[in-house]
Amino acid sequence: MRNSLLIAKRYANKKSNKTLVHKLSQLARYSIALATTILILVLSTMRGINNLLFSLFNSYTPVLKIEPKKSKTFIRNPLLKESIENIADIQTIVENLEATVCIAFHKQQTLGLIKGVSPNFSASGYYKNAITIDRDSFCATKHGKYGGVIDLYSSKRLRLPLHEKNSTIAVLYPKKISLNTTFAQPYLKKSLWIHGVFNTPHIEDRCVITPIHFVEELTGRFHERTSWEVVLKETTKEIYTIQAQIQKLLPATLKVANRYEQNQLRQKAIAMERLSVYFICSLVLLLASLHIFFMLSLLLIEKKHEIITLYSMGAQPQQISRMILYHAMLISLEGMAYGTAIAWVLGTLQQKFGFITLTALKKMGTIPYPIELQTKYFLYTALLTGFFSFLAALWPAKQARQWINNKKVL
Repeated sequence: MRNSLLIAKRYANKKSNKTLVHKLSQLARYSIALATTILILVLSTMRGINNLLFSLFNSYTPVLKIEPKKSKTFIRNPLLKESIENIADIQTIVENLEATVCIAFHKQQTLGLIKGVSPNFSASGYYKNAITIDRDSFCATKHGKYGGVIDLYSSKRLRLPLHEKNSTIAVLYPKKISLNTTFAQPYLKKSLWIHGVFNTPHIEDRCVITPIHFVEELTGRFHERTSWEVVLKETTKEIYTIQAQIQKLLPATLKVANRYEQNQLRQKAIAMERLSVYFICSLVLLLASLHIFFMLSLLLIEKKHEIITLYSMGAQPQQISRMILYHAMLISLEGMAYGTAIAWVLGTLQQKFGFITLTALKKMGTIPYPIELQTKYFLYTALLTGFFSFLAALWPAKQARQWINNKKVL
């Protein structure tokens, strides 16, 4: 075993640049180094983007959310709400009733979400993280009309005059089908007094926030709620314990979800995307390992006389086969070391200086391209590189052993 390793080192570290085998060895090193760098950086970037997206979404996702398991709404239960609010570390519960509507202003129309909220909406994280939203104005009324605030994106689509206050929009919601429903007027139309615009940074949230009674009258869903947002005290850390306590109080038709469970579909989508990217980059690494296969195949032809000499001096077929395998692994390890070092340097520079930025978010502020280097990504890449290199060396090593056993080398 030791002699096989020494001979493999001699072939791997040969300084002559005149032979084609040496050039192929160099090409194999550089190919594996490049593929290793790409795979580590892609995995680290996908992890960084995942953390960035969920940090943005978590800013507007409640810590705990009570919602129905199957239906869209549930009947409001004041006694249940009071019993939940009596749990320690719970500050309050914000009630929501949401519906998809058509919003019109003069001749401009857009689809959006209308969100009816209870008067204690100012305690929610959505309100605290949004910009230019006024808790007094969104609950106000004028001449019998409910007031509300609209997001910046929808206001631009509707061409609302932002310099003028107190604009009135029309909110259209489809009527429930009945015998009295006419096709001439399939929508229920109500006016909403808009006197404020809010913005959720980095997220285009097409939403109109208004008192919950307006949405009840619009949809006809009186005493129904889409969800309850549980607002915890800032010092609270036992989120899962509180979630379990709430779940015990809820009926079988309701569930309480934390932030991870609320974004579970996004988590699965990103995980599938990361897995597909990892598979594609693994194919690139497999193609780079093919250079080792061609190099070893040519090495068998060029070093045929040296193999004869080793066999004549008493080398066993197993030793010559191991020599081929060691030669492939040495080239793979050297290329992997180069690629790992390059990936670590580039990733560290991006983390500290942020040379590459997200161009899609430049209008909302310069955000450096996120990257998160983790030890497991280096380990996964090392194992995958070693596995592919071992597979690439199997046939040449087996072929060398068969040549000696059948004495075809001569």
